[in-house]
Amino acid sequence: MTTPIRGIIFDYGGVISLPQVKDELYPFLEKRFGISEEAVLEGYRKHRWATDADLLSMEQLYRKILEDNGVTRCLIPALLSYLADADFRSWAYPNPETPEWIRELKGQGYKIGILTNMPTSFLPYFEATAHDVRVMADAEIISGVHHLVKPHREIFDLMSRTIGIPANELLFFDDLERNVQGALDAGFHSAVFTSVASARQLLKEGYVRMEKETNK
Repeated sequence: MTTPIRGIIFDYGGVISLPQVKDELYPFLEKRFGISEEAVLEGYRKHRWATDADLLSMEQLYRKILEDNGVTRCLIPALLSYLADADFRSWAYPNPETPEWIRELKGQGYKIGILTNMPTSFLPYFEATAHDVRVMADAEIISGVHHLVKPHREIFDLMSRTIGIPANELLFFDDLERNVQGALDAGFHSAVFTSVASARQLLKEGYVRMEKETNK
């Protein structure tokens, strides 16, 4: 007998919001310091988890990225503040289709959760772009508030406890494969989010749990 899905959990970046808009931050770093987008993303891989856990400010994150790429002069507070704000703004574009679908899901009786990696300094942007979703959510877990980050199991366990639904009755959408895999490892159903249309179709057709990766 198939276990029914009773709760649907949404990431913020690339799901509730649109994918990162890259027309300011990355061109500025490339032109000013010769730092490529890939170099910035490598810095994310090394340091962003600490920022999302509220252990490192966004300004400190960009200081580390700059220093990792040989930039040790001119790291003044105004520059680091500009980079932090540009990063935040690059994520603050709401996906207009997501709240509409969540409203439908609520009407169908699903519980709704938000599970996202973000520092608490991003919360003003989060409120400005996700207010319509937040007021419909039955549970909200933010990494910076709890000092836990995806894809670690503890943050998924906390979501299950907070929303009051067992992991195997929850479906989680995230735009990153590693976070989907973390959800699967925690017993959730999970799928990579590419669009509301594809996610809606997946649920309509009857969700089949993805198999865990075996080649870790």
